[in-house]
Amino acid sequence: RPCALKVSLQMHQPTQAMGKRAFLLLATVILLAGMAWRFGGLAPRSLWIDDFITRQTALLPIWKHGALNPAPPERPSVHSIVSFALHDTGPGPLTYVLEGLFAHWAKPYVGEFWIRVPGVVGGIAALFIFLWFGPRWTGGRDGALMLAIMASLPMIIEWCTGARGYGWAV
Repeated sequence: RPCALKVSLQMHQPTQAMGKRAFLLLATVILLAGMAWRFGGLAPRSLWIDDFITRQTALLPIWKHGALNPAPPERPSVHSIVSFALHDTGPGPLTYVLEGLFAHWAKPYVGEFWIRVPGVVGGIAALFIFLWFGPRWTGGRDGALMLAIMASLPMIIEWCTGARGYGWAV
């Protein structure tokens, strides 16, 4: 009966994890689909108030004398990116600086998608990060693929194509 015991033990051994080739193929498909959906989200649409405020703030200088002064109680200070970020509930100064790279081209009804480009780049970077570090974070390639799939859901993509830095938050 040693032979029967050997077969029994072999049947209960854990299965091998996903192969590297299968992982790379699925990761490439998820990455390409996530990129296509994100760039598709740059299609022209009206600027929402958050997008408009982000554009206007991104056009401000980064620092001006008095940026750390307290803001009036009724509204945030709008003379520099740092002062606005300190007195607003929106994203931090780095988001406005990144948005500022494209804000000059982002005008209502013509090219407003430019203000969304940094968020889309951030969302695509999140996919790369999840696929690269995911196996270490989750203990396997399957977990990395699930992270990337979750980051490619339409709800997440909608947030990534906004102008308030949500793509970087993902």
